[in-house]
Amino acid sequence: MLKKEKIIKIGTRESPLALVQAENVRKLLNGKISFSKNRYSLELLKIKTSADKFRRKPLYKIGGKALFTKEIDQALLTKKIDIAVHSLKDIPTIIPRSLEIACVLKRENPKDILICNSDKNLMTLKKGARIGTSSVRRIAQVLNIRPDLKIKDLRGNIQTRIKNLYSGKYDAILLALAGIKRLGIILKNSSILSTRIVLPAAGQGTIAVVCRKDNLLMKRALRNINHLDTEKCIAAERAFLAGLDGSCQSPIAALGCFNSKGVFLFNGLVSKLRGREIHRVKMNPEKNISLKDAKIIGRRAARKIKNRTGKHFFD
Repeated sequence: MLKKEKIIKIGTRESPLALVQAENVRKLLNGKISFSKNRYSLELLKIKTSADKFRRKPLYKIGGKALFTKEIDQALLTKKIDIAVHSLKDIPTIIPRSLEIACVLKRENPKDILICNSDKNLMTLKKGARIGTSSVRRIAQVLNIRPDLKIKDLRGNIQTRIKNLYSGKYDAILLALAGIKRLGIILKNSSILSTRIVLPAAGQGTIAVVCRKDNLLMKRALRNINHLDTEKCIAAERAFLAGLDGSCQSPIAALGCFNSKGVFLFNGLVSKLRGREIHRVKMNPEKNISLKDAKIIGRRAARKIKNRTGKHFFD
């Protein structure tokens, strides 16, 4: 007698990038789940989030990062899905108590990319060029270098944003390079921005999988596809973000990485809105760090910034 097949549901947003990322997790996870007798299949469940419904306003004006995750979190909590796949940078620093980030995949390039209609370089864009982005982090760092540029809100999926650029609504737009690479998009005029010019968001370029804390079976399976070095990097970045009480309304950037010799490097940044005042922090290189060490580095970096800026920097 055939055993009934168990269906494991993977929750994801509906955008093309979200579906590519969820499919990536599905492929990696297939064969890694151990049921004693049951067969199983992995299926994607598309969930429309508030971020998908309200596309005309900047996220920092209508609720922030939680708009990407609230409906998917609810589906997890009510057991409509078993796991959820997110871009890590979209996950708030505080998530529901009964949920956890169970694993992260190997990080894609975390840098930002400038896509243009003509010029390829941030410094050679014409005076007063129209730049599309709704990220307060990107706005602050770009205006700190080029205060003459005109910022215009940019929403929608990646393909829609690029289409709006080429239709003439913008002279250039700023996006995360990871999404471009995962979707295999070929661009005409573009340049990858050095982290010395625009430091990425905490978690940028990383796919994360969230599940219920009491789902021990899924937690064990997800650890099989977890990338430990990436986990350490994002642990430091999110500890930095949490230490600053950061939200998507606060221009905060952070990047942890390992160099070719296995040494851990960490850089952080905070800014006033529109880049009026920027403070950077660079931690001493460390070798052979644990996950706990990474979190400590992030918290120390946050304290260094706070000591320099004062408690009310974002007020």
